[in-house]
Amino acid sequence: RRVLLRGAWRAGGAGGSHLHASWGANPQFHLFLPPPPAGGPAPPARVLATLRLADSDAARRRARRDPLGGMPGLYLLAPAPENGALGGALQGAAQRRVPLGPGERAARCLAETPFSPGAAAALEVELPRAGAPYVLVPATLEPGRAGAFSLELSSDAPLFAMQALDD
Repeated sequence: RRVLLRGAWRAGGAGGSHLHASWGANPQFHLFLPPPPAGGPAPPARVLATLRLADSDAARRRARRDPLGGMPGLYLLAPAPENGALGGALQGAAQRRVPLGPGERAARCLAETPFSPGAAAALEVELPRAGAPYVLVPATLEPGRAGAFSLELSSDAPLFAMQALDD
């Protein structure tokens, strides 16, 4: 099962890594792993998330000018309690961005990729099928690095994802 999402860091929405106060401005994507239909215990889902920078002439020029600041990275955060369970959640809170203050990474980060040179960052994890959305935060090492990207998700369990919306 695969999902391909497209996004971009834009002016004011390219917050950089968690080392910057602007980290919370990065785009967010919500990953849903529905519980099994019978409601019984389910094995964890194996999820592979791959963040890829767009391949364009402009992106290559940016990478040559600033090879470190534009390095991609990806954070996976535990479900936000305010986003509730999956049932009916797609209508409300699950669509909204989760506020990410300075302590959120330490409190809720389940996995993160290193920021390293190249056009991609990937993480592979096993996740409980929580029924509430996990939060994926793509970032560049330094803030203000605008550009397009794709986020590919694959899993051995049913999954779906969506970009979180601003209020």
